[in-house]
Amino acid sequence: ELALEILMDNTSFCLDEEGTLLSANPTGGSFTINTDPTPVGDFNPELMGAGSHTVYYNYTNPDTGCPYVDSLEVNVFELPEANFDLELQACPDEPITVTFTGLAPNTSDSGFDWGTFSGAEVLSGTGAGPYELSWGSSGTQTVSLQMTTDDGCTSSFEQTIEVTSMSLLMPETLNIAQGDSVSITALANSSTSDVTIYTWDN
Repeated sequence: ELALEILMDNTSFCLDEEGTLLSANPTGGSFTINTDPTPVGDFNPELMGAGSHTVYYNYTNPDTGCPYVDSLEVNVFELPEANFDLELQACPDEPITVTFTGLAPNTSDSGFDWGTFSGAEVLSGTGAGPYELSWGSSGTQTVSLQMTTDDGCTSSFEQTIEVTSMSLLMPETLNIAQGDSVSITALANSSTSDVTIYTWDN
């Protein structure tokens, strides 16, 4: 009996990986995938889609005219999507929440790498979160997430937050005679951005 062998270095792919040319021993046959009878020359993960696929090698012995078929299972894994919601501004020592909003197919808690949260104090949270963080000083901070599924597929995302401290200069007390009017000017300085909103409280 003639032995056929499909030659593929890799039988597991992430959905965004490059395809691979198909080859087999002995040469001279044709390849098909799943139930589609159309001959193909390569395996394209993105075109095939996530799931398990069967590659067939069809060969006819030129000496006997006998047909032979070999098959090989190939897996394509879904991609994760690293994404999260983060408040865009906060004050020093103000707790803020980071909430994962992406996709995590077949992903363990260890597959979520949040790094050091740009030096924030982690008040609570693990794995996918949600997390409660705070920064002790002002500045532009970048929170990043690197995801790796149990199948080895990856995705990354990052977002910045402005941690702003503010000083306000205005008179602490005012003595106003009844019936008189007075003009009050408040000077506010932010460490990271322009102050555009003032709220007065009687």
